[in-house]
Amino acid sequence: MEKIRPGICSLDGKHPDADKYKRENQELFLAVHPFYRKSNSTGKRVFEDEKSNYFNAVNSLLSIYSGPIVVMETTDSMPEVESHLISTGKLENRFLIETEIFSAVPTKISFSDLTEFLESIRHGSINVLGGYLIKNITGKKLGGCLGGVLNELARTGIDYKLCDSMIYSLPISAENCKF
Repeated sequence: MEKIRPGICSLDGKHPDADKYKRENQELFLAVHPFYRKSNSTGKRVFEDEKSNYFNAVNSLLSIYSGPIVVMETTDSMPEVESHLISTGKLENRFLIETEIFSAVPTKISFSDLTEFLESIRHGSINVLGGYLIKNITGKKLGGCLGGVLNELARTGIDYKLCDSMIYSLPISAENCKF
């Protein structure tokens, strides 16, 4: 893994190729904390569990899709997640952003710089997946780590699509979190 610009690392050390993504119609995927910690676990990241449909979908995307995927993961989990991403066999077009623990706030890059990076490599909507996604009590904002990123994308006018089969939500489903 190599830093390609402040706050952004690339698994293969290469910079994104936005022209190629557009030419080959490769959409951008943004994975916000796609793996989580079980509350009763030893603190290791979970890459499979009883939510097998969710994890199978995420792991299939990571191992099959050749287009760009940006993964946001907590600083303390980055080594485990990096190893897991490497184990999928796809290093090209994999970019990592470290976040605060229990938050989707980036630690080494501002949200403004993050959205600028996403804008520079996307064409069309950003496909968003991960967790957690919940609707707050007012119904006007989304909560959870994924919800926080979606609020930021909406605030900056970046169009996104939820990958419903790859949303890890509690206590309601992704379908109920659309405005």
